[in-house]
Amino acid sequence: MAIGADIAPSTTEGGTGVAGLSKAVTVISEGQYNAVGEPATSFSPATITAMVGMKKGEALTISPAVTKAKLALASVSPLDPNYTAAQSALTNLTTLQNNIFSPADQAGFGSIVGQVQGHIETSHGLINTSNFLSNSSYSDFGTGIKDLGSMSERGFTNILGSLPGAGKAIESTGTMFNGISAKNFGSPVGMVQALQNNKLANATGVNQKLVAAGVDLNDLENPVYKDQISNVLAGIKDPTAINVTADQFGQNPFAGLPSYTGSDASLYNTQNVFGSSASAPTATTVPTAGTNTFGAPTTTGFPTTTGYSTQGGSFGSEQIQGQTGTGIQGLKDLSDYTKTANPSDTAGFAGTDALVGKFNDLGAGSIANAGVASKFFGGIKTVDTPKINAAHPDLKSLMNDNIPDIKSLVGSGSGVNGVPNARDFLHSVAGGPVYDDINTNGVTADNIASLSNSISLSTSLFSTAGITPGTFSANPTLTGVATFAGKLPQYGKQTADGSLGQSLRSMANGASKYGEAVKASMAEGENNKLLQANGIGPIQTNPFQGLPSQDPAEPNAGAKLLGG
Repeated sequence: MAIGADIAPSTTEGGTGVAGLSKAVTVISEGQYNAVGEPATSFSPATITAMVGMKKGEALTISPAVTKAKLALASVSPLDPNYTAAQSALTNLTTLQNNIFSPADQAGFGSIVGQVQGHIETSHGLINTSNFLSNSSYSDFGTGIKDLGSMSERGFTNILGSLPGAGKAIESTGTMFNGISAKNFGSPVGMVQALQNNKLANATGVNQKLVAAGVDLNDLENPVYKDQISNVLAGIKDPTAINVTADQFGQNPFAGLPSYTGSDASLYNTQNVFGSSASAPTATTVPTAGTNTFGAPTTTGFPTTTGYSTQGGSFGSEQIQGQTGTGIQGLKDLSDYTKTANPSDTAGFAGTDALVGKFNDLGAGSIANAGVASKFFGGIKTVDTPKINAAHPDLKSLMNDNIPDIKSLVGSGSGVNGVPNARDFLHSVAGGPVYDDINTNGVTADNIASLSNSISLSTSLFSTAGITPGTFSANPTLTGVATFAGKLPQYGKQTADGSLGQSLRSMANGASKYGEAVKASMAEGENNKLLQANGIGPIQTNPFQGLPSQDPAEPNAGAKLLGG
């Protein structure tokens, strides 16, 4: 039987299992649909064995260094001047241990470890980011970003003026620039590319005229051809070519033109044809010049003009004599939103150059669908922040005001930038230098004081981080032990002094095969990090690794304005 010979292109999550466990996969084998398990890469023989050991309470134990130091504290003679301090430290140490670790519920300890890791990661992120931002300016993060409000909307409003206007301007170009680089939106170069993509460049005569003008059709974006391309497009005024192009790209070339309901041929008739208050001119007779003879009646009061009329103001024709802006005058105008959009719709919009500049600033790729421009810009939320602006005129002032409160949320520790490390939380079960000192040099006033300070720091940090230890169960759940064991490779990547990886290695039960599995799981994570950095992936336990898959629950993201 050829299992997996024809893999169905879909996978579905199996139930509500633990993240990282196997998924249910449907495959087709010999014409039948079958459900098979897809092993998760975060679970290996080592992590599965460690998980079983956690359920049995044999995977982890209090570090031998801590156990040995406790015996030393307990053996201090009542006659020793350090006796009282040693007994107090021993009591407090035991209480702290009992609150964070129970051999019978190693999943519960795993939950505490996860919360510690989360607090440390968040702390590093906050401190590093805050320090960076306090030495930055709003303008460092993009054009148009001047304050907190404009930062939230990426400076769009300050650059574009009117977001609705920008949407209408883009939409008025129809589908012309779909698939065209955002940097060429609204430009003659972009229009030529659109004509070529839609097989209209030859039919409209554009390619021929570009070649005649000395333009290299394979190098359209070269700035030396900018004027030639613009002139060629402006010079093509054939109504058929323009109509076909407008129709191809779904444009209404008259959308922005003034409307007229009278009978005058001009779009800009100055007479009020529905009830003018001006008096109509009258016919009069005047003597023939130089005589007293009255000739044929003549009219006075009627303006006269000389010359001749040009052809009518149809779409694509020459302009009506003496007027401007009465029609689309060339292919170039089809890429100009001021000719294709209603001016009232684009009022306040800063223009194509501003739009293209902002798109480039944001690293936009291509225009995927101009038709959703209004929806795109309409979805951008704008927020005014006058109170923040008044209190903090720049980013440095704002962040420096926040940093003291951030540090109080983080708590003080012995890690980088004063951030707590795992040892600050877990030394009572994982050990550390103070326990090594007691085991090497015996119990002294100094190392008792250091131990007491470490215990106080841990107690304070648990409170600061909102971690409530001391609640354990005699029957750990699958979710608890599987989650903890599944994260061992991740924790294993941490090798620095005081790290979580170092703490858990010291707690791996050396007297049990399950402790060996804990160390092996963490070594896998550490080694995978090294191997991946050198181009070698992890061991593949999934026989279908690399085959196409698709989540049927993934909702359709819908049309996008910009594509890459």
